[in-house]
Amino acid sequence: TFQEYIKLVETLHKRYQYSSSVLNIKEPFDCNLINCICEEAGYLLVKGPYSPNHNLGNKLLEQKYTRIQKTHIQLCIRDQSIIKKREVYY
Repeated sequence: TFQEYIKLVETLHKRYQYSSSVLNIKEPFDCNLINCICEEAGYLLVKGPYSPNHNLGNKLLEQKYTRIQKTHIQLCIRDQSIIKKREVYY
């Protein structure tokens, strides 16, 4: 869950914010943390929003014409056996 992810990020931040040791994790380490959570909890699918950098959308936000950012929902399927049917909707 998102709460698990945030808790893990906070734990790592607190543990290493004043440390001189270097973490052996490439930044950004979002994917590594999500994979750790998935492996420990046995999650087969991760779903989450993604906000791409979109020039027109950003301009409309800045000009206060909208409050809605362009967002996509992304699925990360960690085990393809859970896919029962593939369809594309427009």
